[in-house]
Amino acid sequence: MTTHPVDDDPVMASAIGRCSNHWTHAEATLAWIFSSLTKTDIAIAVTVFSFFKSTRTQRDVLTKLAKNSSFMTTELRDRLSQAMRAYLTLAEGRNQLLHNPIGRSVENQVYIMLRNQTPVPGEVPYKAKPISPSEIDELSAKIKTFNADLRDLEQAVSGARFARPQDTDAPFSDLFAPFGETK
Repeated sequence: MTTHPVDDDPVMASAIGRCSNHWTHAEATLAWIFSSLTKTDIAIAVTVFSFFKSTRTQRDVLTKLAKNSSFMTTELRDRLSQAMRAYLTLAEGRNQLLHNPIGRSVENQVYIMLRNQTPVPGEVPYKAKPISPSEIDELSAKIKTFNADLRDLEQAVSGARFARPQDTDAPFSDLFAPFGETK
């Protein structure tokens, strides 16, 4: 009986587990950013954000909300856009790892079966690519670094949301001046 590279190799299984765990932290932090941008309770935000399954949809929603948010500065919008580009790139590697079968060849080589985007009729729609725990750990380290940057961004977005207006001494009636109201 042959051994399975995930079931029987604790090094491989640990690498996959670390990568998966780091990814869930990224998703949770994005939900906190969504909470700030929508000015909703975190429980509501997590519930709604969880319906955006595709990373591209998550990116589109967050960047659109940032554009429409009164408290987001150009610098924060740029940081969010940059973070979302990194998120999509990392998602590609993470999805490849977690949504494709990993096996072992008769030569004892561990591989991941990657699906061809445009399969050739009559051929197997997968190609085998060697994979190692160190390769998975490299992706995991990139996601972990991304998470640290994303947490900094989330703190900045949250801080902007709850920042006090610059001119707190202005009379309440002055707040309506842009709408044609006068004192």
